[in-house]
Amino acid sequence: MENRLLLSIAALFVGVVVAACGGGGGSSSTSSTSPAAPVAATTATYTTSSAAGEVISFTVDTTNKVYSYTDIQSSYGFTGKTGTGTLTSQNSDGSWNLSTSSDSFIKSATALMSSNGLVAGQLTVNYGGGAGNQTNPMFGVNGPITSIANLAGTYNYISQACSTKTYGVNTNACNPAHGTLTVDASGAYKICKNANLVLDTACSGGTLTTGTISATSNSGVYNLLRNNGSQSPNPVGGTSGSFVAYTAANGQKVVVVDLSDNYYGYGQIVGSTQTAIVTSQTDGTWYWVENDGLTGTTVISGLGFTAYPTGMSSVTGTLTTNANWAGLLSFTRADGTFGSAILAGSGLYVAHDNTNSGNYEVGIKK
Repeated sequence: MENRLLLSIAALFVGVVVAACGGGGGSSSTSSTSPAAPVAATTATYTTSSAAGEVISFTVDTTNKVYSYTDIQSSYGFTGKTGTGTLTSQNSDGSWNLSTSSDSFIKSATALMSSNGLVAGQLTVNYGGGAGNQTNPMFGVNGPITSIANLAGTYNYISQACSTKTYGVNTNACNPAHGTLTVDASGAYKICKNANLVLDTACSGGTLTTGTISATSNSGVYNLLRNNGSQSPNPVGGTSGSFVAYTAANGQKVVVVDLSDNYYGYGQIVGSTQTAIVTSQTDGTWYWVENDGLTGTTVISGLGFTAYPTGMSSVTGTLTTNANWAGLLSFTRADGTFGSAILAGSGLYVAHDNTNSGNYEVGIKK
């Protein structure tokens, strides 16, 4: 358990996404739960990424306890699929359990919807064939930005991507990363892996890729297309991923990119406008999901936290705000393991574990 990121700073969150994989050791006969109450009922449509190369629109009605979905962009040939289902029950942490959809593509899901336009949870999809049912973190936004010019900004991000189509299953070919992403008013973008474009405009301390963002037939969902050149191989199918963003209540923009590219990989980027972190922004209770199926909550006060992974003992640790650069946070658990996270955008959380490179998490503030 000590090698789980979530257990460290556990669920802060951003994040539909936000982040799929493997768990760590450690176990305990003592189970802990966090002191968190369910969130208020919500009826809304969310554009989500399942961290596997799948963009799905969900409309959730918690009053009538029903949902519908449309697969907007699939790396696995399921674009255009639609279905409906029911909300079967609500958990003590406020998240809802979703039934199997009418077409059996969505086998199950758990979703927590915040009052400020974010959703996070887990999504189990029936991919058929040898892949079968696969469960991945889900993160998304309500009311995405519908103008390319309004996407402009500098973002911190954390990502998880696999070099091949693994249906979200974490393998040795899957790796998390963090860095910065810039977009200008025309839709030209730069992604700088492992460095800050504000301080290092050439990304000399990291790996730089460039490309363009363009509109699609789905309002608020944009096509991300990587430039060619040295960034080979060329994108497959005319896309490197789907780009979605929204403006949070505090003015920060939250971005989620569903990656489907043979260079970037297949997975997810989650991030927020680069702004220095203050503890008043991070204090509170955060719900999170991990890429190995673990869920839980984390309570943060000042620079200390206690994580409550479901069915496991609580874990304590400390935070360092604005580590490496503004808006990036680091955490250290009591056992000495550590990682990086982003808590921003009125409730986004995303993180990865630097000790166990396979661990990725996303979540939202409750």
